[in-house]
Amino acid sequence: MRHVALGVVVALLLLPGCGKKAPQQANAPKGGPPADTAGPFYASISAVAGKVDSAYTEFVKHLGRIATAQPDLAAMKKAQEQYARALAEAKSSLQTIQVPTDKRGAQQLYDALERYIKAEEGTLKTANQVAQGIERAMTGQGELDAVGLGTKLSAMEQERQKIKIEFQQAQEKFAKAHEIPGAGAP
Repeated sequence: MRHVALGVVVALLLLPGCGKKAPQQANAPKGGPPADTAGPFYASISAVAGKVDSAYTEFVKHLGRIATAQPDLAAMKKAQEQYARALAEAKSSLQTIQVPTDKRGAQQLYDALERYIKAEEGTLKTANQVAQGIERAMTGQGELDAVGLGTKLSAMEQERQKIKIEFQQAQEKFAKAHEIPGAGAP
């Protein structure tokens, strides 16, 4: 029965749809031609978001394996820790990104990344609660509230997707406005 309940929780997770520091401002250098800051700025923003998204994807993959015949709780916990670490690094990196004042949409893209990271913090909190519930159920220390966890997962994923789409739209708009070659959302 536990594996069936775990399967329901994981299936809901896998369904799609389901202390602030001011940014540094980068200005064009005095004298001489202005530096092209749009590409490096875009690359920095994309790298930060990409690391968080990759860590989340890896965590969800391991969470999904919990419902299989050979669940690996240790791998799930490791992926969970990597997700938390990637998010902490993203917050730190966010504070070092210089926002070019001379590039249209740069502040909006930075703000969208900031909202995305904040949403990921909420996602991590919910994911931690889910992982703890699964761990307790798998180790016989409690019952799994599949309905409660499923509700949390569904709400978490819906909010995450909404914010991620907003971020991707800001990325695309900035890339198009500044003709950044090969730009694409993570």
